[in-house]
Amino acid sequence: MMCGLHIIGNNIGRIMNRKLISCFIAIAFLLSACGDDFKDNVTGKTYTSVGIFEDKNPKIEYKISIGAIFWSVIFSETIIIPILLVGFDLWYPVGYKDINYEPGVIPSYPLHTSGH
Repeated sequence: MMCGLHIIGNNIGRIMNRKLISCFIAIAFLLSACGDDFKDNVTGKTYTSVGIFEDKNPKIEYKISIGAIFWSVIFSETIIIPILLVGFDLWYPVGYKDINYEPGVIPSYPLHTSGH
């Protein structure tokens, strides 16, 4: 009689673990798009997040998505979720690049005088 209860208890534990993992995977997919899209109100174009499998637009500035990295680490055992997140959702657009930007150069602004 004890062996029968032990087997039933193990099966219930396995079912609960599967349901828990399924819930985590569903939450990961819902929260995977942590970076917002960038919409240009003048042209009406929308720029979406990109990953290592896609090319970045050279005119758009991107930042790395911490959410994509977090969920990739959490679900690293599933293999497919990190591939999808890093491959297609690693960087999100934040705006246009400054065409006058030079790395390491401090911009000089003209000093305004009070007219004296």
